[in-house]
Amino acid sequence: MDGNANRISRPSGVSDGRAVMPLSADDFTGYVACLVSSFMFGSNFVPVKRVYTGDGMFFTLMMTAAVFYEGCFIQLWQGNPKFEPVAMLGGALWATGNITVVPIVKTIGLGIGLLVWGLVSMLVGWASGHFGIFGVEPDPPLGAPWLNYLGVALATASLGVYAKIKSEVAEGSGSSSGPPRGDGSGVRAPLLPESTPLVPSDADGGASDVSRLSDVSLDSAPDEWGGAGRRRGTSERRASSPALPSADSARNRFAFGFTLSVVAGCFYGVNFNPPQHVIDEARRETSNPVHSHESLDYVFSHFCGIFLATLVYFGVYCVIKRANGQRPQMPNCVAPAMVSGLMWGAGEISWFVANSKLSFSVTFPIISSIPGVVGALWAVLVFGEIKGRDNYVLLVVSGVMRLFAVVLIALSKNGL
Repeated sequence: MDGNANRISRPSGVSDGRAVMPLSADDFTGYVACLVSSFMFGSNFVPVKRVYTGDGMFFTLMMTAAVFYEGCFIQLWQGNPKFEPVAMLGGALWATGNITVVPIVKTIGLGIGLLVWGLVSMLVGWASGHFGIFGVEPDPPLGAPWLNYLGVALATASLGVYAKIKSEVAEGSGSSSGPPRGDGSGVRAPLLPESTPLVPSDADGGASDVSRLSDVSLDSAPDEWGGAGRRRGTSERRASSPALPSADSARNRFAFGFTLSVVAGCFYGVNFNPPQHVIDEARRETSNPVHSHESLDYVFSHFCGIFLATLVYFGVYCVIKRANGQRPQMPNCVAPAMVSGLMWGAGEISWFVANSKLSFSVTFPIISSIPGVVGALWAVLVFGEIKGRDNYVLLVVSGVMRLFAVVLIALSKNGL
């Protein structure tokens, strides 16, 4: 049996000489899953918009704990299928990419970092399936590959337009009060597109606070335990700040941050490859199958990898903090982090479903594009953070580009 042809067990929508359904039931399910995933990824940080999250490490741990609990529910729902250590590796890869957000923001800022890792993640995930690289079988042939290529190119260009939008929060006119929030910079990016890391990085959830983040230092986070602790004033921070770096040092920092962003994007882009590799093996098994064909049977293993890897990294973080005479930041954000984690987990589960019904070539560009539109709608319609004609024009242009990209990618599956 040809494993490539049977990688995704679904109607292809194309048959020799017979009538073709424009949209099969599996295709419809896949596209709905893409929309659900995109909405969750574009909204999952809304519950913590005005919640103090410290430097993000404890918040991320609590968030991934909720992801793990959601994985337990799916495991029971699926009838307790076999645990797959290889799928667990995919979750660990994602968590490893996620943990690089803090050093990326400290070196090149979240604006450039997000643009780089988002683009790399989308292209790596798309290329994995389209060309059959990084341990997975090639996706079934597309009806119109040129539409897929055009859609991916348009989605890529839209990221560059989106990164130019400025918000009220980015300019310091946010309405929320309280201590600096996020990863220590006083800013958090809950509404930025997900390939989306779990470490929040924007004070009020600005959907496009990418213009200011590159100039904000993570070192300004308060050192607290349980939500209360010592806070350094502006003068103290200035007094303890090192001298301005030389041009060579600045270039080295940028090169380091840029490279780290590419690495993070690669980890995000291949996080589905390990479970898909096992699914591909299952498709090739003709008798006495060892592995499951169902993508949801791998969710628990994948989420275990995310939570356990994050737990290990949090332990390392605590050791480093203590070695430097500091206390790990553990703000009072457990409940909002849990809600945020449940929403993120729902988005990831929906992505598993979309991958099984469609293909990487279709799902990665779509789910990497729409969350930014969802986040922008939250920022404009609910939080009032994006204002001004120029920003509205950029937002509309970016949104239209993304929607056209999604349409082209969807049409590419079965052709015109």
